[in-house]
Amino acid sequence: MKSDKSTLWEYPVTVGVAFRVIINVASPSHEAATGEYTEHKKAPIYYGGRTYLDVPIISGNALRRYVKEALIVTAEKHGLPLGNLCRKGIFTHWNTKRDLSNDVGASDLAVNDVKNHLRKCVMEDVAGFMYAEGASIVRFSRLHVATMKPTYESLSQAKVYPIQFARHVPGKEGGKGKSGQMVFRVEHISGEFAGLMTFDAHLLGFDDYTQQYFVKVPDDVVERAEAVLEAMYIALNRLGAMKARSMTVGDVTSLTITVAQGLFTPTDPARRDYIESTVNEAQKYEELTGWKVNVITYPKESAGIAEAFTKAKEKLGELLKESLAGGSNAGQSP
Repeated sequence: MKSDKSTLWEYPVTVGVAFRVIINVASPSHEAATGEYTEHKKAPIYYGGRTYLDVPIISGNALRRYVKEALIVTAEKHGLPLGNLCRKGIFTHWNTKRDLSNDVGASDLAVNDVKNHLRKCVMEDVAGFMYAEGASIVRFSRLHVATMKPTYESLSQAKVYPIQFARHVPGKEGGKGKSGQMVFRVEHISGEFAGLMTFDAHLLGFDDYTQQYFVKVPDDVVERAEAVLEAMYIALNRLGAMKARSMTVGDVTSLTITVAQGLFTPTDPARRDYIESTVNEAQKYEELTGWKVNVITYPKESAGIAEAFTKAKEKLGELLKESLAGGSNAGQSP
């Protein structure tokens, strides 16, 4: 299929998932400290007037890891390729030659060759990597996860406290092989929190440097994008590293999923009216650009969270197939 278009797609296809959850989480950011002090993750939030509140936050990188852990499961379900390390949950963002050899069987990479990574590992296709040993290669992540913060209504009520426990540590005394107990402190967070996840679906399997797809278009791109969306759904129920010490997610109170032509992001879910605002902004976006934004909401439009993600997956497949079929390189094998 040939075209005069300069891009490989008719239009970009982006997905945004904005949500609110009530959580009681131990170690939400995978943090543990020994000794007398635990540093909690906090951030100043503007509260109106001249008031700023220091509120607990949950690392976006931690939530991103939950998505990646879930992607192992959904990728295997869809029969998608995973590198040896990624399959084990060992995510090495900065790769060495040894990492490459262990993960995708490539001992070296030319500066313009990421073909092995994109074809052989969907994880590094989605989440990116950097290879700087002899050649500088940066694969930018297609998955973006924001820091989770309390909703504006609960800014002054969300709490974070250290919890203390003792752990058996083999060989802790001077490395002599003796066992003993060590005191650990882990942060515990409770409150209603808002989160946002997005990904650029049309860029899966696509190499920025060579401007080529190294996977089948559109079949592989659609299948990979659907696996990412399913992983996002699973990740909403996996917050908190210390799952045995407290409940993780009490309730997903609301969410909105946008599947859009072009570049569109839902409104900040910390706002009380984020669903209505997202719908309004989508209408303005469509009027201005002529592109379509599908907005799926819970609880207003969908009976459940799973139903909302199922509808979003259907729309995502439709837009990707339409977009990639209209591009200039869609009919060529990678």
